Amino acid sequence: MVYSGSEANNNDSDMERFDSDSIAIRIDNCCSRSLSFDKLDFTEGSLQSLDVKTIIKGFSDSETPINEIGTLRWLIDDDSGDVTREILIPN
Repeated sequence: MVYSGSEANNNDSDMERFDSDSIAIRIDNCCSRSLSFDKLDFTEGSLQSLDVKTIIKGFSDSETPINEIGTLRWLIDDDSGDVTREILIPN
């Protein structure tokens, strides 16, 4: 998607680009757990089933069951897409 204001000349340097395949993540440096809704975010072979019923309480006392634990692996690109950083978060 490209947006160009009415006063802009239409060369490439004046265009805004919007990344269509990104997803938002939340980073909380005081959290005790890191979560992902996508099993593909975990390193291969790291997911382990939990024998004990485990839940995480959220806002308004909502409860989310946790069925497996593993090592998260996120690849995060910088704003220009030039640099990709690998973030590993052990279980």
